Amino acid sequence: MWWSVAANASERAALRLALALLAGGCSRTTDADVQSAFEQAQRGGASSTPTRSRGRNRRSPRVDEADDPWAPVRDKLAQSIAVFADVADAAEIEALAERWCEVRPDPTETEDGPTYLCYPKPPLRVSGRAFTLELSGSGVIGLQTDELDGDESRTFADRAREATTRFCAAPWTASRQEEPGPRAQEFHTCPADGGTTLAVGRYRVGGDRWRVSLSVLGSM
Repeated sequence: MWWSVAANASERAALRLALALLAGGCSRTTDADVQSAFEQAQRGGASSTPTRSRGRNRRSPRVDEADDPWAPVRDKLAQSIAVFADVADAAEIEALAERWCEVRPDPTETEDGPTYLCYPKPPLRVSGRAFTLELSGSGVIGLQTDELDGDESRTFADRAREATTRFCAAPWTASRQEEPGPRAQEFHTCPADGGTTLAVGRYRVGGDRWRVSLSVLGSM
C-alpha cells in the first residue's frame, strides 16, 4: 500500500478508519476489522497509470537473494515498514517520492495529504510482472501489479504471501472472500514490526483482469 489512489470522500474515510483501527491498539480490533475497512477503501480505486521516463528476516530459511526474484520486493517492503517505525509525515512521503520513483509524480491531493503513484526506481519485476508504487499521506505504502487473469492472480498472490511471510509477527489472517462477480477479491493480513500491518491481496478490476497488491499500512 498499492495502492490505488482513493477516488472520493467515502473511500478516503474508509481508509482513515483502517488506519485508525491500526493506531488505536484496541483489544477488540482484529485483523478482519482492519481488512474490512481497508477493502472498502480500495473499491473503485483509480486505475491510472503513472508516467514512465524514457530514456530483518524472521522465520524463512536463508536463500540466495541473488537468485530470488522476490528479494527486491521484500527490500522495498522492509524499507516501508522502517518508514512507519519513525515519525512519518507529508514531508517524508514527498521525500520518498523523490528517492523511490523513477519519475517524481505530481501528487493527488486528499484530505489526508498527498498521494503519489509511480514506477519505482529501480524497477521491480517478478515473473515478468512490473510493479507500480503508491506512497500515501494516509499511511499506506504499496506495490501493485495487474493485467493478470483470475488463475494467474491467485498463483501470484500465493507466491507473494509466501515470499513476505518473514515480516509477519503472527500467522496470516484471511479476510472474507466475496462471491464471484465484479467485486471479487481475496485478502490476507498479518501484523508486522512497528505497529504496521502487511496486506497481500488480489481483486478484480474488470472482466477477467485482476490486480495483486502488497501494502504496508502504518499510521501518520
